[in-house]
Amino acid sequence: MGQRTRYVTIAVVAVVLGTVTTAGSVLAQPQRPMDVRDVVEVRQIQDIQVSPDGRQAAAVVAEPSVAANKVTSRVLVLDMAASQKVREVASLSGAAERITDLRWRPDGRSLTYLAPHDGVDEVWTVPAQGGRAQRLFAAPGPAIPVGGARALRGGVIPPHQAKVLRHEWSPTGRHLAFTVPLPPGEHTLDGVPVDDRTTLEGIGTGSYYPPRVGVWLWDVTNGRPRALVEVEMGRATYGPELFWSPDGTRLAVSGSSLTVLDIGSGATRILDENWYPARAVSWTADSRRVVVSTGQQLTGIAVDGSGSQPLAKLPAGSLTAIWTSPDRVVAAISDGTNEAVYAGKPGSTLARMSPENIDLSGCAFDHSRQDAMCVRQTNSSAPRLAVLRADGTLRDGYDPNHDMHDRAVQAPVAATWTNAKGQIATGYRIVPNGCGDGRRCPAIVITHGYDAMNKFMWQGHEWDYPSQVFAAKGYVVLLVNEPRVPGGPVDPRDTVSTMESAVRHAVDRGEVDPGRVGIAGYSRGAQITQRALAISTVFKAGSSGDGGDGGPGGPGDGVGDAIKAPLLAQTTEAVGMLLFPVFKRLRARGIPAEMVLFPDETHIFHQPRHREAAMRQNLDWFGRHLG
Repeated sequence: MGQRTRYVTIAVVAVVLGTVTTAGSVLAQPQRPMDVRDVVEVRQIQDIQVSPDGRQAAAVVAEPSVAANKVTSRVLVLDMAASQKVREVASLSGAAERITDLRWRPDGRSLTYLAPHDGVDEVWTVPAQGGRAQRLFAAPGPAIPVGGARALRGGVIPPHQAKVLRHEWSPTGRHLAFTVPLPPGEHTLDGVPVDDRTTLEGIGTGSYYPPRVGVWLWDVTNGRPRALVEVEMGRATYGPELFWSPDGTRLAVSGSSLTVLDIGSGATRILDENWYPARAVSWTADSRRVVVSTGQQLTGIAVDGSGSQPLAKLPAGSLTAIWTSPDRVVAAISDGTNEAVYAGKPGSTLARMSPENIDLSGCAFDHSRQDAMCVRQTNSSAPRLAVLRADGTLRDGYDPNHDMHDRAVQAPVAATWTNAKGQIATGYRIVPNGCGDGRRCPAIVITHGYDAMNKFMWQGHEWDYPSQVFAAKGYVVLLVNEPRVPGGPVDPRDTVSTMESAVRHAVDRGEVDPGRVGIAGYSRGAQITQRALAISTVFKAGSSGDGGDGGPGGPGDGVGDAIKAPLLAQTTEAVGMLLFPVFKRLRARGIPAEMVLFPDETHIFHQPRHREAAMRQNLDWFGRHLG
C-alpha cells in the first residue's frame, strides 16, 4: 500500500464533556484587562468530526505561540456523554504544526488527517485511543507549493508543500477519495495572453492559468490509487470539496462546477456548470439526489437527470452546511449576527434549533442527525466546545481557553444604524465604563464587510484591530457592517455614510469626542477606510490592512490623492507594491503616513509575531493621532 515505516507521535486527548468553569467562579477570580498577546494566543477550534457510532467527537485545536512564532495543532478526542474528567491518552510532544481535514475512518477505530509530518501534506492515520501516526499511503504526483502570497492559490493560508488537498472516506470504508494539486500551466516564448480568467493574484504568483486539481480514489482492499478526473481548483481555499453518497456509489465534487462521479463506471455528470463552491452540498438518504441551496430553498437535484424537487424551505441568511436523514433536515445558517442550527422534516420550513443569541459554528452531527458537537462563542467569550442536543438544549464542553477566565472582557451590544439614504446596517458597540457619564472618549470604527458577528475578536472581521484591547484602553469601539442593498453592491459613498452614522449616534449619546475618531479595516475594509479618509471629515486617522489596492472604490480612481487624514498601511509584499505610490504621494503632500511591510505573510496574518507587532502598531498609531 506504499506505506512507510516512519511514525510520528501525535497528541490525542480524550476529553469528557460535563462540568466546566461556571460564571460564578470566573467572577471570583481577580481580573486584568485583555492584552495584545492574549488576543494573538487565543486557541481556535478548527475542525470537528463526530465518530460513526455517535459516542465520540474529534477536534483540532490550534494553539498560537508568539515566543515560538508558530501555531501548533492538537487533535482531541471527546466523549459525547456527560462526565467531569479530562484524560490524556498519548504524549503531546509530537503535535504537528498544522493539521487539517480531520476525519474518522468508518470503523471508528482510528482518525485520518492531513499534516506535513515528512515536510509535505499527505494523509496520516492515528488510533482513536492515541498512539503513533502513520502515513496511510504514498500520494501520487509531486509536491506543489500551496498557500501564501506567492504560491498556488490560498492567499489566506500559510505557504506549504502539499501532495494532497482534501480527503473523504466512503461510507463503506472501502474507498478514500482525495484531491491532489496539479502543477500550474507553462507559458511559452510567445507570451501569456490575458483573458477574463486572469487574476491579479495569478500575475503576482506566476500562476497564469486557472489552477487545476486531480480527483483520485484509493482502494483499501488493494492499496492502489487511481485517477478519476481533473477539475479546476475553483475559489475554495483548498480546492473542490468531496461529498460521498450514503450508499458509497457516487461522489459529488463541488468546485467551479458541481460534478457527480459514478465510482463503478467512471461516468461523470455535471449538475451545474456555473457553480459557486461556497454553497453547501449534501445527499438525500436514498443516494438519488444531491441537495443544494437555491435561494431560500433546499433542492434535490436528481443524478440521473430526471429533474429537481424541493426539499425544505430555509429562513433568511447564508447557508454554511447541510445534513440530511430520511426523516430530518438540518442546516447551519448565518443571519449576519449569529450562526445557528435549524432543523425540520423534509418538506417543511426549517426552524431554529439552537438557543438564541449564541453563535454555534463548525458543527458536526452524528449519523442519526440528532446530536451535534459545535464551537460555541460570543463577542465576549472565547471559543469552546459544546454539545447541541436534538431538543435544542446546549451543554458546555471542553474549553481550550479556560486559562483566559481572569481576563476582563466587556460584552458588546448589538446595534443597527441608518445612513443618509435610509439603508440599514448591523454591528456591535463596545462602550467602556465612564464613557457617556459626563466624559467623551476617543472612538475607533472597525469594518470589513458583512461579518461583524457574535464571534470572539474574529480575525475575519477585526484582523489586527483587537476590539477588546482598544476598549480596555478607553476607546469606544464600533464594529460596523456595510448596509445590504437588494439587487447589487452598495455604493462606496453610502458605505462611508453608514460609518459616519454610527459615529454620530455615539456622539449624540454623549459617549464619543467627535474630534477623536478613527477608522480601520483590512481587505475590503481597507478600501472603505481609505475612501472615508478621502471624502469624510468625521475620521481623523485611519489604518488599512492589506487592501485598498486600486480596485473599485480604492486609490486607483483618485481616492489615494484625496486622502486628507493620517494613514497607516500594513501590507503583504504584493499589496505593498500597489500601495507604495499612494504612500509616497501622501508623504509628499505632508499627510502623516506610515507603511509597514510584512514579508512572507498571508492576507490574514498567520505568523503570531507579525500579528502581535501589527496590533501594537495600530494601538500606538491611534494613540498618537487620537490621544
